[in-house]
Amino acid sequence: MKKSLLFSLFLVLAVAVQAWAQQGRTVKGRVTSAADGTSLPGVTVLLEGTSIGANTDAQGQYSLTFPAAAGNTLVFSYLGFATKKENIGTKTEIDVQLQQATREISEVIVVGYVEQDVKKITGSVATVNSQVIEQVPIATFDQILQGRAPGLQVSASSGQPGATARVRIRGNGSINSSNDPLYIMDGVPIDANVFASINPNDIESVNILKDAASTSVYGSRAANGVIVITTKRGKAGKTKINYSGQYGVSVPTRVKFDMMNTAEKIQFESYLATKGIYKGAVGSLYQQLAQGTISQAQLDNRVSEIAAINTDWSDVFFREGKTQTHEVNANGGDEKTRFYISGSYFDQSGIALRSDLERYSGRVNIDHDTKGKFRFGVNAYAGYSTSNFIESEGAVALANPFASAYLNNPYERVRDPETGEFLLGATGMNVVERNETTTNDRNELKVISNVYGEFDIMDGLTLKNLTGIDYRTREFERLVQPFTRAGNSSTGKQGSLNQASNYRTKLISTTTLNYNKAIGDLHFLDILVGGEVNKEIFKSTTYTGYGLNAKIWSPAGISPGTPDNGFIPVVGGTNSESALVSAFFNGNYTYNGKYNLSAGLRRDGSSRFGENNRYATFYSVGAAWNISEENFMKNYSWIDNLKLRASYGTAGNQEGIGDFQALGTYSIVSYDGAQGIAPTTTRPNNPDLKWEVLTSANVGLDFSFFDRRISGSLDVYNNVTSDLFIDTQLSRTSGFATLTRNAGEMRNRGIEVGLNGDVIRTSDFVWSLGVNYAYNDNEILDLFQVEEFEQGTSIIRKGLPLGTHYIPTYLGVNPANGDALYLGEDGGVVNDYALAAYNTHGTFNPPHTGGFNTSLTYKNFDLSAFFSFVQGNQLFNNNTFFLTNPAFGQYNQQTIMLTAWDKPGDITEIPRVDVPRNFSTFDLEDGSYLRFRNVILAYKLPVSLIEKAKLNRARVFVQAQNLFTITKFTGFDPEIANNILQFNYPVPRTYTVGIDISL
Repeated sequence: MKKSLLFSLFLVLAVAVQAWAQQGRTVKGRVTSAADGTSLPGVTVLLEGTSIGANTDAQGQYSLTFPAAAGNTLVFSYLGFATKKENIGTKTEIDVQLQQATREISEVIVVGYVEQDVKKITGSVATVNSQVIEQVPIATFDQILQGRAPGLQVSASSGQPGATARVRIRGNGSINSSNDPLYIMDGVPIDANVFASINPNDIESVNILKDAASTSVYGSRAANGVIVITTKRGKAGKTKINYSGQYGVSVPTRVKFDMMNTAEKIQFESYLATKGIYKGAVGSLYQQLAQGTISQAQLDNRVSEIAAINTDWSDVFFREGKTQTHEVNANGGDEKTRFYISGSYFDQSGIALRSDLERYSGRVNIDHDTKGKFRFGVNAYAGYSTSNFIESEGAVALANPFASAYLNNPYERVRDPETGEFLLGATGMNVVERNETTTNDRNELKVISNVYGEFDIMDGLTLKNLTGIDYRTREFERLVQPFTRAGNSSTGKQGSLNQASNYRTKLISTTTLNYNKAIGDLHFLDILVGGEVNKEIFKSTTYTGYGLNAKIWSPAGISPGTPDNGFIPVVGGTNSESALVSAFFNGNYTYNGKYNLSAGLRRDGSSRFGENNRYATFYSVGAAWNISEENFMKNYSWIDNLKLRASYGTAGNQEGIGDFQALGTYSIVSYDGAQGIAPTTTRPNNPDLKWEVLTSANVGLDFSFFDRRISGSLDVYNNVTSDLFIDTQLSRTSGFATLTRNAGEMRNRGIEVGLNGDVIRTSDFVWSLGVNYAYNDNEILDLFQVEEFEQGTSIIRKGLPLGTHYIPTYLGVNPANGDALYLGEDGGVVNDYALAAYNTHGTFNPPHTGGFNTSLTYKNFDLSAFFSFVQGNQLFNNNTFFLTNPAFGQYNQQTIMLTAWDKPGDITEIPRVDVPRNFSTFDLEDGSYLRFRNVILAYKLPVSLIEKAKLNRARVFVQAQNLFTITKFTGFDPEIANNILQFNYPVPRTYTVGIDISL
């Protein structure tokens, strides 16, 4: 009886337990990003060991019901984030924050034709991610990279909206060839210095490849380094729609010199007249007085009239620029198909009248995975921009408004106050009139696109083909209106219209076979072999027509040219092509996660070179030791990562020479009125012309400590470029003046340091600091036929760095007689410029470059600031030659000219006004600077607010760009792209406000 009762109770209990297990339980919660607290839609939530799962919704919410006995651990996984496990226990609600993938979690970056795990990389690679690039109100991404990576020097060439920068990786490796790096966007080589039509906000990351192990896979084009640009891609999950917008203003920065006002200029011209030097309107009056054509009273009356005018020409030519940008992008998809689509509008007007850029762009990136053996995708970008340019930018020309703003006299007016007509001043033209009656426009269409397909032949073996195009077309128009002063100076004196167009097409097809596989637990192989074909086509046409109809300022208004009317048009054009065929190999081997070896080999054939040297082979070897993975490091728990790297190899350079440089070419000539063709005197046949070759050695150390609170890298390198392109002299009896040969050698060696750290890191507050520094020592080792030759104001000399200034040394003013003094040939002091010794004075290429940043994050607020610097270079300030020169006294001058020597005993830097002004170190200045480049204050709206608004994320921010610059340089801006300042367009200061919204 008792046994039956016990059995019955046991049976009831078992049924109850089974019923409870079948009923199951429910766990819910929210998944967010640990970086910024934003919701993560599309996160996969799985019950470990089962197929039971769910995905998070747009707000990151999930709910999962499962049998209670099925499991006790939830697994959260999301593309780009580290997988996380949570024990359920008795919980019914579990909120999770996912960390973005870090280097400890097999971070991969694009360094060549494939992605590589950073732990296995043997080369020197610096990365700039999208968080740095986004939201900076600069039209081109190259300028955004300034100071962001050690060894990367970026100098803004101009403040003109859309202007590109001068980019150098580890210094200048060539004398006469290009020093621009190779740019690769999504596997497609793109034009250097053509970025105005590319939207920077589409960029996910920029990897700067600096040494042989990282660049040699690009062979003949990689001697100047490689910049690999990866654009944003779709992520699996619910579609995210993002909007970002900015609006801002730009203002000129203050110059570091003072110009004369009207009273001071009258004083200066009057003083010159006492020395018999008649300059300007006042000087002309004194000359008439001396000639007896006017009386003293008439002179005084006229001077009084002049004194009543005080025009600030900087107010006339400069303005407050405006910037606005709007972008909408969407990304999403599922595990099979992912997409990223964006559209943007950018509009920026410069601080100078008639300078602006307007850009429209769109991008579509699609990746499809059949979940079988085949994957394919397309990356398509199109950008269209229109630009207006000032007159004679970067030139010492009176039409340049940055020259006229300082050369125009303050006592001159723009217009006659009574008639309204434009007035002519001492410059002989009215630049405001010229600005209004001429145009200088450019329209540009840029298309960068590729399609790719990948097929898994077997486990670990993948065949891939990528076919792409970089297409750019430009249209230029230059109008000089008829019946204007500028139009009267053109051929036929009735204005002119120039229209030109060109297009450049770069086609590429790359086929690779990649074997990527772990062999057991100790060995890992990554082998890539491939072939590539590049073809480049360039065509241009141009014409200039004259005799414009007063009412038709178009090609229809051009007068037909005849021998009688003088309106003969000028017509021209160019056709050019080149091709590059390549085969390459790159292999990486890793043993036990500790020891990495790499080797690269590339064979290139180029149509640009002579038949005797059309092909060349480039190679690299590299090794890396992950010291932190060794057993003897296990006791040092504070060391997260410690890797020693070394590499050696070669790369080539074929840029900077013509497509047919090795061939003897012909040009049109005329003799006795008859036209014919003859060999071009500067282009004799040269079948031995070949690549410049860079041989590079690099040793580096990567490290991170204390749970990555401190991380960084250290690199030491030695680069030698041989077979430099040098124009060597030929005997004139040959009929040719020079021949471009491979002769000469130059070296760059240096050290690079990058360091980042979290000074304070708590759940609510993070304070981070970062710094990068590079030192580069450049030296010319050999010049073949000669020891030196002059190049402008610099000298190319064996034993000196490239860009060394070569001018007489200015020693000041003799206080006894006001003579200018110079260093003589014998080391003594001379007052005759013809006897002055030409000496070397530093280089315009800075040996020290870098940047540092800091960021503070407190709850929903974040503040970041960034500085960049260069040190140790000298720049030639050509502006001072015109603004401190009595020979140009008819133009306005700097106030320092009022201190010119006048009597014995005067101590001054300015000699007597009758002493000729000559080029010397008087105009050579220290080009070092520290620039407060960017500061951003941002606020993320609280989760409670954005959820009510049904948003995923919302952020508002204010920022300032180019806030101030500390420098001794007295020109407009020390950040110039060459060795000499010539009234360049300065980089403005910009303030913007913006908003980011994610749906």
